[in-house]
Amino acid sequence: MSIKRILVNLDNNSTFNHRLEWAITLAKSFDAEIDCLYIEPAPLANTVYPQSIALGMPVFPDRNLAAHKNRVENDIEEISNKIKKISAIFNIDLSLTSIEKNWQTAIPEYSRYYDLIIMGKEIDGENALDILGSPTSNIVIKSSCPVLILPEQPRLTASFNHPIIAWNASREAGRAVSDSLPFIQLADDVTVFNGSHQLQGDIIDNESSKSSILRYLKQHEVDADYVECDENADKIGDMLLARVEEYNHDFMVVGAGRHSKFYEMLFNNTVEDVLDKTDIPVLVSH
Repeated sequence: MSIKRILVNLDNNSTFNHRLEWAITLAKSFDAEIDCLYIEPAPLANTVYPQSIALGMPVFPDRNLAAHKNRVENDIEEISNKIKKISAIFNIDLSLTSIEKNWQTAIPEYSRYYDLIIMGKEIDGENALDILGSPTSNIVIKSSCPVLILPEQPRLTASFNHPIIAWNASREAGRAVSDSLPFIQLADDVTVFNGSHQLQGDIIDNESSKSSILRYLKQHEVDADYVECDENADKIGDMLLARVEEYNHDFMVVGAGRHSKFYEMLFNNTVEDVLDKTDIPVLVSH
């Protein structure tokens, strides 16, 4: 896989610069193009909706809708000005698209035309991680390309020199490894982390899985360490966090599948511990 087109979802908030920093760092590393997407937030609950009138629901004063539109227009103008300044500073072309659409629908739809999506945990005041367990509105599951989720309190600079790969020999984990190759091929120290001795698959045993994944990475010019834990598989989230903290990993790679055991453990049971609490970027692949 190569990364040539990057879509970064932007909000006019404190993580704006961090998302663009990551996009620009990756674009320069991969010789890729960047498109910026601003999804206009939905009006407040007490704003006039056309469908409200049709359904005979109460109509609220027009000034609420006008105020909302003004805020959106100001946000777009401010974001556009920021992009122009950053584009000039880094000598890189940045385009901005603004759309009125639900972000849980818009991002997966746009993903069909990109190699990577960059987004934060929060969009329009909502926690993006809250939807990861939903089969109907799951950005990661619906997206055609991997999604890089950035923390709300980022580290100082964009870095993926010391990544950790969550491994359980599942289809999703294999896809995540493949999607992460552009990143980990540039890394200095890569760790494959097996937090469960009950790997998925009936043909390849644990030891063969270890040698096979390391061989696969080696053939793609990636030298990696393989780490196994003796603790229970249902603590994989805690083990990942502990490993990240102890060894100062700066990037995480995980695979997500709608019904896989690994997905249920990581994204349903420990999503708060692993993604909501971690301060490193997470590349999620389906």
